[in-house]
Amino acid sequence: MLPAAPPAVAPRVLRAGLAAAAAVLTAAVAHRVAHGTVDGVGAAWAFAGLLVPAWWSTGRELGWARLALIQLAGQQAAHLALAATAGASGLLPADLMFHAHLVAAALTAWWLRAGERRAWAALRRATQVMPARPALRPVPPPRPVPPECVTSPIVAVLRHAVARRGPPRRA
Repeated sequence: MLPAAPPAVAPRVLRAGLAAAAAVLTAAVAHRVAHGTVDGVGAAWAFAGLLVPAWWSTGRELGWARLALIQLAGQQAAHLALAATAGASGLLPADLMFHAHLVAAALTAWWLRAGERRAWAALRRATQVMPARPALRPVPPPRPVPPECVTSPIVAVLRHAVARRGPPRRA
């Protein structure tokens, strides 16, 4: 993992929202698969609660293991929020639910890592392409054309044309 400049605010908010949404969505799907109910209020609270940790984690490029741990913690927090608001009736045993969350966190981390790699590679390419110069550098004014160079209107129009005579050069 190469260090890079922190991403801009808008892409960082988008990345944090995607990470939080992935955790909440995984927890909601796990609840539905386990014949539980999903309450929209609980899902909204879980999403809101996961945005801050997701924002914190999007400041730098993360590896698969760290993404998996963050996703697992986020899914457990979302799971608890969903269970508290919707009730725990009909859910799978706790150890089976935990293993389901482990698998889901691993798959979600793999998916997010692929996106992380592409996003950070694009950011690195963009910073390498941009010139390393100050943003507020004064632009020199255009040089005036001396009046003695302009003899006719055609010459005035074609004064920037490049005339090359002869056959093309062979390499």
